[in-house]
Amino acid sequence: ARTPEDVGRIVEASGLSRLLRPAPRTASVGNLGGGDGDGSYLPVVQAHGLGDFAHDPFGMLPLKRSISEYLNGTYVLNVQIGDNGLEDSLSSIFTSINFQVEQFAAVVQSDPELVGGFNAIGYSQGND
Repeated sequence: ARTPEDVGRIVEASGLSRLLRPAPRTASVGNLGGGDGDGSYLPVVQAHGLGDFAHDPFGMLPLKRSISEYLNGTYVLNVQIGDNGLEDSLSSIFTSINFQVEQFAAVVQSDPELVGGFNAIGYSQGND
């Protein structure tokens, strides 16, 4: 199993650390990447790729925990499309991207933790 330190090294090596800089929780769209030096981070919202599901105990949940630990306990939300893991997984394959974006937006807009802004990560297997 990967430790938070392992994830930290991966994030640093990938260049993602530039995107996850400290930012005030009251950030506006204009300063989501900026920080005030207090060590707090904006929440993180993750969208899984094709066939995965938000509460996958071997994929998305360990990523959620690792990101939160790496960012000093920052709130991390894995967006689920559908009422359960099976619907979430199938929706990623069999529903239109427009539907998925609408559902993603509804989840994000209904979460009070995200009112001050957030960083988003979207995973994909590509389209080769």
